[in-house]
Amino acid sequence: MSNFPNLVSVHWLKEHLLDDDLILLDASMNKSIHGSNAKQLVKIPTARAFDFETVFVDKDSALSNMMPSEAVFNLEAKKLGLNKDSLIVVYDQKGIFSCARAWYMFHVMGHNKVLILDGGLPAWLDEGYDTVTDHQPSLITGDFHGKLQANAFYNSDFILANLQNSALTILDARAEGRFSGQEDEPREGMSSGHIPNSINIPFATLLDGQRFRPKAELQQIIAGLTLSKTSQLIFSCGSGVTACVVLFVFHSLGYSNLTVFDGSWSEWGANKKFPIATSDLN
Repeated sequence: MSNFPNLVSVHWLKEHLLDDDLILLDASMNKSIHGSNAKQLVKIPTARAFDFETVFVDKDSALSNMMPSEAVFNLEAKKLGLNKDSLIVVYDQKGIFSCARAWYMFHVMGHNKVLILDGGLPAWLDEGYDTVTDHQPSLITGDFHGKLQANAFYNSDFILANLQNSALTILDARAEGRFSGQEDEPREGMSSGHIPNSINIPFATLLDGQRFRPKAELQQIIAGLTLSKTSQLIFSCGSGVTACVVLFVFHSLGYSNLTVFDGSWSEWGANKKFPIATSDLN
């Protein structure tokens, strides 16, 4: 996977950690349904906190983790000390989980110099590299200025209106049991199942432990879906986070027409007006 241009190893990061233009962002979550709390863990030295749960988020939305406006993103990025020419490396405490959401947010803001640390904090710890207990504060205001890409995120109205549109495909990153409706959703009051006509590709199947699988294995997995490199693909999950893990793989393999359903199942599964499909795992 090292030949993917937006992915770097912990060895690479150790060598470049103090480069003048490099800014390391910890995109770990504090309120994940998948457990653990980022505040309890050590950090990689120089890392600043990239908080898309309470800072880089649409605070007017009742849904979790929604993309903020272009103006809010730019303002908070400047406060974080990010610059137009910064080389940004994102990681998280789980290895590959929420870092892909951070990568996608910068990507659709037009900042192409953003990389994912393969294996994240666990891989760093495995090497015995130094850690710190706190994030590094930003001491200066940056000059970051991005422009939010049109159609980077779709809402439920668009999904509902295009359920029978064969020109687009919805890919759901949740585990098979949740997708099929055979397992309860972890969020209270949420129906289980999936958006009609969507395809299940659990994000965990693209990982080997806490890292991405080798490129050849990922190509084989994706090839089984028989999707064109120019197909319109919409990625969904529980709340728009792990959808970005799957999207990152498709992007890295040369697929170009990629979008996230930002509300994902948190929006769809909570609203009785939306149709829900189930399937038999047997």
